[in-house]
Amino acid sequence: MLTLYKFELRKIISRKIVWITGGVLLVGLVIWGIASAVLPQNREYSDSSLNGYAANRAEQEAAEQISGRAIDQKLIDEMRPAYEDFIFNGNYREALPYLDVYNFIGRTLGTQAGAEILECDSEAFYERLNAQLEANTPAGLTESISFDEPIVYHGYFDGWRQIADMMKLIACMEIMFIAICLSPVFTVEHTRKTDQVILCTRLGKKKLYAAKTLAGLTVGIGFTLLLSLLMFGIIAFLYGFDGYDTILQFVLLRPFNLTVGQAALILVALSFAGAALISIFTMIIRKIAMPLLVISNAADMEQETQKRNIP
Repeated sequence: MLTLYKFELRKIISRKIVWITGGVLLVGLVIWGIASAVLPQNREYSDSSLNGYAANRAEQEAAEQISGRAIDQKLIDEMRPAYEDFIFNGNYREALPYLDVYNFIGRTLGTQAGAEILECDSEAFYERLNAQLEANTPAGLTESISFDEPIVYHGYFDGWRQIADMMKLIACMEIMFIAICLSPVFTVEHTRKTDQVILCTRLGKKKLYAAKTLAGLTVGIGFTLLLSLLMFGIIAFLYGFDGYDTILQFVLLRPFNLTVGQAALILVALSFAGAALISIFTMIIRKIAMPLLVISNAADMEQETQKRNIP
């Protein structure tokens, strides 16, 4: 069985389409990373032409100034004059450390108006936040979390947020690679007219199909691993992995007791599960569809022959 598995695995990865498709997708991800680092980024707080890497580092260093502090009335009182100076005078450097807190309050209040955000005090903020979480509690969830104590800000967390956002692109890349590279796994022998020879060997049909399935899973999950490692490397360089313990509500107003780091890792784990399911689905569907295509082609050939024989 192991020998047959290795044979099927070599047969898949020796195909040029696997290397071409995988290479194009991986290079595309690298190009995205380079573009994100070197191209100018328009941020809401600055008119300067900072590139992506410099802008991210500026935000990260600024966030460290208030990392570990509670979002209480004292912090809000500090944020208010800093943001008023930014809004009226354009001085963003004093306001930058409070960027995540400012956006969190605005998201909770459902507004982007600076006046409303800066007028909000800690009591009104937590009252509105708990009401939002209770209103967004799913029907099957019996208990909703609430914040009776001030929330602690754990610093710059854009790396984890970016990973969560990137999972849509990673999923599309997985599906594209698997659909192109794994669909012929069960049909290549039929196409080459060698299926009957292989099926009559001592290993038999069941072991052959099991080896093909395992080999396909290895390739599908292996490519997902390559994508994930490359994505983590790019994100680590551009954003870093600070703020793992930041509560999920900073990015999603739902009553889930998770941090942004935990949520991002859950999405990554789900991408591996999805790659396994899509790999199996792709191979099975192509296997089921192959006999139907053969029958359809045979019927078309028979009709064409009959037409030619008509005087």
